[in-house]
Amino acid sequence: AKQSKVSAAWMIDACGFKGIERDGVGVSAGHALVLVHRGGGYAALLALAEDIAAAVKTRFGCTLDIEPVVYTGE
Repeated sequence: AKQSKVSAAWMIDACGFKGIERDGVGVSAGHALVLVHRGGGYAALLALAEDIAAAVKTRFGCTLDIEPVVYTGE
């Protein structure tokens, strides 16, 4: 079977998450792979990541792996 690469950012954007904000967290309007903290808690950030992964799985059948990269702005 032929394999092909699909951009995770493209799939997240196609699921409508790019640029959204909720519960003090969101997805960057500039890049769909960047989750941003705007005063919400860590649990809200993880919940958003889980919702994104579930939507991508449902729509495209792909499982996203969360990379634990944290930028603190320092």
